[in-house]
Amino acid sequence: MSESKPNSAVIPTLPAPALDENSGLRQPGEFHTFSFSELLFSKELYRSSAFRLGLAISAIYLFCFSIAWGLSYQFLQDGIVSRVDDTLNHRYINMLNIYEAGGENAIVGLAHPGRMSPFVLNGGFQLRDGEGEDIAGTLNIDVKEPGLSTVKGSDMNLPYEGSVRIIVGLLGVNTIAIAHNLENADNIRVDATRSFIKLFLFSMGLGLLGSAYAAWRTHGRIDRITLVMRSVAAGNLARRLPINDSGDDIDEFSIRVNDALDRLQQNVDGLRQMSSDMAHELKTPLNRLYIQLEGASTKLYEQGIEIEEVHKAMDEAEYINSTFQAILRIAQIEAGARKSAFKPVNIIEVVSTVAEVYEPVVEEAGKHIQVLFDPTEIQHVMGDRELLMQIVVNLIENAIRHCPDGTTVFIDAGEYHGEPWFRVADNGPGVPEELREKLFQRMFRLEASRTTPGTGLGMTLVKAVADLHCASVTLDDNNPGLSITVKFETECPV
Repeated sequence: MSESKPNSAVIPTLPAPALDENSGLRQPGEFHTFSFSELLFSKELYRSSAFRLGLAISAIYLFCFSIAWGLSYQFLQDGIVSRVDDTLNHRYINMLNIYEAGGENAIVGLAHPGRMSPFVLNGGFQLRDGEGEDIAGTLNIDVKEPGLSTVKGSDMNLPYEGSVRIIVGLLGVNTIAIAHNLENADNIRVDATRSFIKLFLFSMGLGLLGSAYAAWRTHGRIDRITLVMRSVAAGNLARRLPINDSGDDIDEFSIRVNDALDRLQQNVDGLRQMSSDMAHELKTPLNRLYIQLEGASTKLYEQGIEIEEVHKAMDEAEYINSTFQAILRIAQIEAGARKSAFKPVNIIEVVSTVAEVYEPVVEEAGKHIQVLFDPTEIQHVMGDRELLMQIVVNLIENAIRHCPDGTTVFIDAGEYHGEPWFRVADNGPGVPEELREKLFQRMFRLEASRTTPGTGLGMTLVKAVADLHCASVTLDDNNPGLSITVKFETECPV
């Protein structure tokens, strides 16, 4: 068998399949149950809808928490400032009373350094005459309009650099400014900011852990549901979604899906049984017809009579028989009846064996065959060896049947990120892109006249066997010719 490789332009590069970098072959029906710690550091966590929903709820909670905290802090600050304003108003009234009782000298006496007056504590005061000259006090500020205001302690040469609340009022022709520091409010602001940051981070951490825990609780159930649905999609209609009897929305969903699967299985089984019964019922009279035609042909031959129509009738009967055989075989495959016998199969060895057996067949048909892979490689898939060989045989026979003499059939195989694949391509006339998907339809023939031998079920059988093995069949332009690639998934549920 020739193993020389053609020009690289003949076979297009295999497109990278959408697989995880760490993909590996799993047994049918196998799935990985994550522990909580494993899920925390896996990509599955960020794909979980429960985790995303938990993050959304946590974000809403933290947003509301931040608003509530900010409002509470503002209310607290306003309350402290309001109390300080009340104290300053009270002191101003006391100053006014002292001034009215003792005059300017009584106010000046309050500024004595050794006197522990409430007017000196927590800020101090400043008294100026009508010309703006300082008379007495412990402050050094530019007093202007009467009323309440807030300034920095450093602006008044005070050792306290925080905020200071000041009230300015009149004592006769003089102006008095009384100050009270807002140290408590500033301390509360610093402590509140630190507390908010700590609580925000703590709440965010709890939200993440809570979301991860919710994702972990639902991950196993979702994984089982996904596994069952993939198995159903692969043809096993007997599988059902698990029910935990918790009465939650997932259980309700599972019950409804199981009801739908029950009805679907009944309909499909009924249709499949009817088709099978019809095929079996027709198969017997067709076999009798063929035997009778064969007997008639033999008798005529013994009498020296050769009737061409009898041979044509026998060919037609044989064609109808093979068509019914193919239909029954496809029905059996689509039912998944042979999946229970799946075992590891080296797909490289299967493709290599078929290519070696069909090399003389291809050469005899006036075509050539070239193998583009190393037949000593090992790439296992879970499957039925006989059915896998049938796929390769059908693809090679299609190339032989529909390509002109001199066409080269290329056979390649390998793996990409743990995903085995093989390909049969040719440099023949190819198939128009708009007709490629129709090749999988039953009885579809490219030639409307149907002059080419065949039942029109070859590609249907290929698709049925591929689906049974969780494989995809891709038809591409080979420039020139057609390239058909079969890629196997790393996970294939029973």
